[in-house]
Amino acid sequence: MPTQQYHPPATTIANRYRIVRELGQGGFGCTYLVEDIHRFNERCVLKEFAPASESSEILLTKAKELFVREAEVLYKLDHPQIPHFREWFMGPQDRSLCLVQDYVEGATYQALLRERVKQGQTYTESEIYRFLTQLLPVLDYIHRQGLIHRDISPDNLIQRQGDGLPILIDFGGVKQITASFGKFVDPNNPEQKFGGTTILGKPGYAPEEQIRLGKVYEHSDLYALGVTALVMLMGQDPQAFYDANTRTFQWRHIGVDEELARILETMVAAQANARYPSAQRALRDLEQLGHLATPSPGRKLPTPPPLHQTEPDFPPPPPTDIAEFKAEVTQHTVVAEPVAKDPGVVTKVGNTVQNWTITLLKQVMILGAIATLLGGVIWAIRERIETNDVAPVSQEEPAQPQESPSLSREELSRKAQLFERIDALGVSSRYFNQVTNEAFFLEYPNYQGRALTRSEADAPLREQWDEVGFQVLEVMGKLNPEVRDRIGQYQLRDRQRLDQQLRRKKVNRRRFYRRVEDELVDDLPMYRNVDLQGKRAQQLWFAIAQDRFLELEDD
Repeated sequence: MPTQQYHPPATTIANRYRIVRELGQGGFGCTYLVEDIHRFNERCVLKEFAPASESSEILLTKAKELFVREAEVLYKLDHPQIPHFREWFMGPQDRSLCLVQDYVEGATYQALLRERVKQGQTYTESEIYRFLTQLLPVLDYIHRQGLIHRDISPDNLIQRQGDGLPILIDFGGVKQITASFGKFVDPNNPEQKFGGTTILGKPGYAPEEQIRLGKVYEHSDLYALGVTALVMLMGQDPQAFYDANTRTFQWRHIGVDEELARILETMVAAQANARYPSAQRALRDLEQLGHLATPSPGRKLPTPPPLHQTEPDFPPPPPTDIAEFKAEVTQHTVVAEPVAKDPGVVTKVGNTVQNWTITLLKQVMILGAIATLLGGVIWAIRERIETNDVAPVSQEEPAQPQESPSLSREELSRKAQLFERIDALGVSSRYFNQVTNEAFFLEYPNYQGRALTRSEADAPLREQWDEVGFQVLEVMGKLNPEVRDRIGQYQLRDRQRLDQQLRRKKVNRRRFYRRVEDELVDDLPMYRNVDLQGKRAQQLWFAIAQDRFLELEDD
């Protein structure tokens, strides 16, 4: 915690900003509502980042470098729904870092929702439709700048008093600094702790890959926005209607427009690759629901069905009714408080050898999980599946010896390449394992019922499995990323929709689908003359078909 004292009202900072009141505190600083005495007492927000006084000059210099870099990013942001960045400067005694932004008059959606809950109401479908259509363009804007918000929730969104638009607050610089500062190691005092690894995002709103690993992507923000929309519909904290056993939100009983429900379910999908790949894509689907633009009657506060959960690996905080939340303030916080972290997360940065070693050890651990599936071969990448937040497929696990044989350097290198390719494509580890097993059995039918082990004798079989895996990834790598992201989610209605689209374009469907099948078989010849109905590879067929149709649209 910083030893920098928080400033009382009427204090003037930098001979310019007079404090009106404190808006909020975080792990490394404080946020104030201030008056700019050089601009006729215009109100703005000052956020002060104050590292601990025992921090060395090296750490302070590093923090300042990061702070300046992030302040520059904020300065370049120019969107009417993001508070305008004014300036940054060193605080008192040069032991803190400050930035100043516009103050937004209005109430957070958390406060607005609390008031509705007190009256027994929540937000309506049409209000959620309007809320999302107004906010998704903001996310699209920041994502195009290469930035991720990381902490979207009702208390980080303000409904501006003048025009009613949602304003995205607590974005950018200081959050990045805080997260990074928690990972620094003071060379003058290596044992000194600075708060450990800070992972931004609120449990319940942040997706699991963010809470567990600190990894964030565009779809991480979309997940948080989707949860925010569900909370506004339900009027309850997300943990109150989250089923940890199925890793899904239980909310459909409240009765929502089917297409809107589909969009929200896609946004909050537990599996990252099942979510929308971009805000623009989600907005495109949402804009098809013009009928929801008409205001609808108020919605009564629903009661979620009882959930029978098993304890998750990383349990969320206990449910809290929104009506009982502590009063929050607008533009309230400098940083997110640290959350419980995965012990496997690397807590030091700047040590390439250490990080590489840990990565290699993790991959070796992955290789240790070998199992059988219905008498067949599964090269189950359990650690990797857990890292990607995918529930393992049903399997019987053989007894593991006390000391398992080590793998050759060549095999470790090959596996590392396989994992890197999976990461680069962003594909589901679970689906990859399933379709590779399926293709492997078709290519080598004599191996049916053969259990794969880590023994040297099975090294040729493992190499054959890997070769099939590379073939599968090669097929996926040729696809448009948006199409690839939906692999594992295609359904019959997607085929029906594609049929209609082909008819409208007057494309010969039989010829089109034959070309799709030929392309699949050229890349994965083990599927020649195989009925794909019910096969894992049918998802690849769907993806190729969608990809070829997109090419038709571009012509």
